[in-house]
Amino acid sequence: IEVPKGKALIKLKAKGDESRGVWPYMIVELDGQEIGETFVDTAQWEEYVFKADTDGGIKVLSVTFPNDGGDEKEGTDRNLYVGDVKAEKYE
Repeated sequence: IEVPKGKALIKLKAKGDESRGVWPYMIVELDGQEIGETFVDTAQWEEYVFKADTDGGIKVLSVTFPNDGGDEKEGTDRNLYVGDVKAEKYE
């Protein structure tokens, strides 16, 4: 992802499927540095905003989903879906 130099807002759209009453959890990193983490507690697309202070340019955006799981008896599967991502400068 290309990010502006200085203070940036990273806007990431995500949604999820819950299983056993637990929603997916995501950890967001920019070039290996964590910029935020949260539960994605909706089945509809929602924008999640994270702040980063960068030197600008092309960066690697990573999203980790550490609580993948499901329940065979209930027939549920916890999933995380990541959609559009954009970066904006802010003051």
